[in-house]
Amino acid sequence: MKLYLDENLPYQALVEPLTKLYRKHTFRHPDHETLRGVEDVELFEYLAERDFDAIITQDANQLVNIDERSGLRTAGLHWIGVPQLNEAGLHGLAAVAGMVISGLPFFLESNVDGPHIYRLKAAAARSRRGPEIEPV
Repeated sequence: MKLYLDENLPYQALVEPLTKLYRKHTFRHPDHETLRGVEDVELFEYLAERDFDAIITQDANQLVNIDERSGLRTAGLHWIGVPQLNEAGLHGLAAVAGMVISGLPFFLESNVDGPHIYRLKAAAARSRRGPEIEPV
């Protein structure tokens, strides 16, 4: 599969781990494809022309906007949505990476015809995500 990481994701931190974990699949991002700032419908057309299978994004408006949703369908692209988190820094980056890395097998193992929506689930709140700590 060929998957595109949208510019609203920390794709610089995701491409290498995803490529190493999912070796049979290709992960590209805006810098690879020179697609910074391209409008979504135009982006979907570009991705379809280059045989992408899916877009991974935090842009939920792509499903709400009729033209964009239609553009996804016409392009034959699966939409893999990553929830927006109100967490900055390393914790936010780790939470997004964890959602994408752990959610992708569900997409890759699915056997559906035509483009579908995959909504990844948000990781637990930071206070519940960390380890239990106790003295040795």
